Amino acid sequence: MSSRAPSALLWAILALPCPLVAQGYAAASAGVEEAVVALELSRLDERIITVDRDGGVAWIPLREVAALTGYKYRDTPTAGALLRGSDEVAVFTAAAGTHRDPTGWLVRSDSLAERLGFDIAVDWEELRIVLLDPGSTPAAQRVARERRQRELLRQAATAPLTARAARPLLDGLALEYGVGMSPSGSVDRVLTTVGTSVLGGGLSLQLDHAGATRVDGSWTSSWTGDRVVSQVRLGDGIASGPRPRSLRGVTVSNSPLTRFEDLGALPVTGQVGAGWEVEAYRGGRLVAVQQADALGRYRFDVPVRIGENPVSVVAYGPSGERRESSRPLTIDEDVTRPGRFEYAISAGECRSAECHATGNLDGRFGVAPGWTVRGGYDGFTRDTLPDLHHPYAGFTGRLANQLWLDGELVVDASRQVGLRYEPSASLTVRTEYFRFDEGVRQPILTIAGRGSQFTSSAFWRPGGVYGSTSLELSTDYVTGSAGTITSARFTAGLNAGPFRLLPSARILTTEMAGVSTVTRSVGITAMRFPTMRGSGIPLLGRAILRATAEADPTAGFQTAGLFAAWPASRTGQFEVGATWNRNAGTSLTVRSMISLGGARLFGSVTRRPDGSVESNPYLQGMLYLDPSGGVRSSPEIGGDRAGVTGIVWVDTDGDGVMDPDEEPAPGVRLEIGARSVITDREGRYETFGFAPYLPIRMSIDSMSFPSPLLVASLPDSGIAVAPFRLERINLALTPGGVVDGIVRHDDGSPAPGIEVTLCRIGTSDCRTMRSYADGAIYELGLRPGRWRASTDGAPIGTVEVRAGQSSRAELRLPRRQMVAVETWQRPLIGDDAAAAPTAVVASPVPVDTVAVRVAEAGMDAAAAPTTARDDGIMDAAPPSPPEPVRTESTTPEADVPAEGTRIVDAPVLPTPTQERPVPPTRELRGREWLDRRDPFDRPRRVWNYLEP
Repeated sequence: MSSRAPSALLWAILALPCPLVAQGYAAASAGVEEAVVALELSRLDERIITVDRDGGVAWIPLREVAALTGYKYRDTPTAGALLRGSDEVAVFTAAAGTHRDPTGWLVRSDSLAERLGFDIAVDWEELRIVLLDPGSTPAAQRVARERRQRELLRQAATAPLTARAARPLLDGLALEYGVGMSPSGSVDRVLTTVGTSVLGGGLSLQLDHAGATRVDGSWTSSWTGDRVVSQVRLGDGIASGPRPRSLRGVTVSNSPLTRFEDLGALPVTGQVGAGWEVEAYRGGRLVAVQQADALGRYRFDVPVRIGENPVSVVAYGPSGERRESSRPLTIDEDVTRPGRFEYAISAGECRSAECHATGNLDGRFGVAPGWTVRGGYDGFTRDTLPDLHHPYAGFTGRLANQLWLDGELVVDASRQVGLRYEPSASLTVRTEYFRFDEGVRQPILTIAGRGSQFTSSAFWRPGGVYGSTSLELSTDYVTGSAGTITSARFTAGLNAGPFRLLPSARILTTEMAGVSTVTRSVGITAMRFPTMRGSGIPLLGRAILRATAEADPTAGFQTAGLFAAWPASRTGQFEVGATWNRNAGTSLTVRSMISLGGARLFGSVTRRPDGSVESNPYLQGMLYLDPSGGVRSSPEIGGDRAGVTGIVWVDTDGDGVMDPDEEPAPGVRLEIGARSVITDREGRYETFGFAPYLPIRMSIDSMSFPSPLLVASLPDSGIAVAPFRLERINLALTPGGVVDGIVRHDDGSPAPGIEVTLCRIGTSDCRTMRSYADGAIYELGLRPGRWRASTDGAPIGTVEVRAGQSSRAELRLPRRQMVAVETWQRPLIGDDAAAAPTAVVASPVPVDTVAVRVAEAGMDAAAAPTTARDDGIMDAAPPSPPEPVRTESTTPEADVPAEGTRIVDAPVLPTPTQERPVPPTRELRGREWLDRRDPFDRPRRVWNYLEP
């Protein structure tokens, strides 16, 4: 064998990977040609790029894919990668479907679609490559956030259409009834309440006959808004103050009818990456958006209400990173808005044997956000015992978002201090200490013989707020004249598929007269919920099964029970069970609740261990008058209920009156409060059982209209109803208009892919659409009136829409120039957006001055600089702060801050038909920041457009 043979074999081995690397590309290189195409991200964005065409397949530059989708791009000689932050989304190496040329990595369209998880359509006739359904890409997610934020601003800028409650002199009538039967079959209890609306208030009379007869009557009225008097009650009711009791007299207050009201804002702070975008949600609704500063810090002033305020903070990185955290902001019911004073006065006859008459004077004042002080007086007069006088004072304050402190002093009654710590929605710790005055004879506000009490509790969900496992521990230590009581209780909740286990343990130690008694018990409750497939067990497959057991560790089992319940949404529910007790024996129970349309029938039959049988059926419901004079029935009872009724019809002539030849609209769905109502074949709807005086939100589902060309005369509104009556609200569906137009550039050429927003002037009704490939736009079902068209926040024309007609519109984009000032800022959007200054104040700069400043700063205004970090990731170069330079504008105070500011090329958007005056110096508010920013730019830039 010659000496050249090993050398030839070695070169063959070294050259072996070459065909493998180039397969799928070089093999067909003879048919590869360059093509200029539009690379589109669905209908969100597009880029004009150069690709290699190999038959029906496109070789796409990976760098262009990263720029369009928002991913970061890492380019090394061995691999190209798309990154979401520091995480790799897809890595492309030298293999089939991947190729590297001097400009970077190229990927076949089919291989790219497979790695990214969505389809890619290649159209060589239109020279388009479309990335279909790219919802997981950072750019698509950023556009979705933009839409949510625009909706936030639109809702914040428009007040809801809310009508005040009608206050008729005399209207409405409702009758609540409840009838209970004894085991012998005789009526042993009758409960009747008659109510009507008088002078805008609810007049009610209640008769309760159960052995003895008790009659209660009252007139109650309420008014919304800040008033000197917002609530009045005459007759039987509950006394005011922190310790309510029954009385017959008068109550007057300026406090709101419901304590569930906005109390201002509380700060929420945190830290993420620099330049990240942060959103805050309260109860699932977007309330604020902000951009983190250079250190990654953010601060929100989140609007809160009394009660639970679950707040979620979601942060988005520049290349699709996402972080989420949640925290509760629980506001005590005693807290009021800063600077607001609330009072309540009540006096009257006691409805119990403890006292003869009682009175209360209560006041509270919000001294600061989250801090409220209160004070007042409770008094009782008694026939044979000394009268009681209890002046009191207290406070509730927020030491931090997660730490609350409260305390109260009641003369001749008690002293209390409490501390509540809630670092997250899954962890709550509460501690309270009470000290009672023992020298009061037969006290009313405290327990006789009790000296002090120390209580603490903790609740924890190890898996977070949505975790299925929960742990709870509570302890009590009570002292008194008779001895001491110490107790501790532990409970847990565990989920395993359709099963839920609730184990518990308790220990009680009592020391009385030197004798100590210890009682211990452990128990468990096991529940099985039905699944969609059932269990395969006859009858029990759709039942809720529950088993309970409790035992003393030293004496064995004490009680046990087994129950099965069959719920039915329309007809009610049915339950059977058996209970065993060590001392008493076994008892059997059957319970049921049957819906009878306008009434409910409750019943239970129990067979006791001694063989006796006890039953107690109870029937309840309500009858009320319809505005047309008919009598309706409802199973809803309790309180001064109110309702809404009306007709939905097609108003063909648009006069707002239902003419004899106009047809009703059956099957239309209305959202009234938390209820969904569908009109019958006569177009009627009705619902009853709402709290009076409080606005009820009403909206109509346009998808249920008989025709897509119809629009609602009142698309979104609210109504407040007086008690014991049905408010009639007739809703008309009028023929809508159609907009058929085209969007053009300033030179007259069609403008495809332009997002156009149409907003009806003077309302919050807005529609967003995107122009087609020929620049055409089409939208139907628009309410008649004048609509303003805009794109990227810049107005481009108005359209007059007429009912049942097609309106032709030609919208022309404004002329563009390439001069602008870029500013970096941290705006705040929310209830306090109008008062929240941004971090940078920008000023308009003349074009010639910009050119001078560019020259002085030594920057090329036509370039879009990029830098490559050590890891190969290509990012936009951060702005290097130039030296402070005063512009030569004639406008006073036209300084451009040097920090965080540079000069680059940007479009100018003047209005062709009118001039947009720009103040010489102004703060960019949240709306301007949102309307002007580029959703595909990283990091965030805001352009202050200059007038030509």
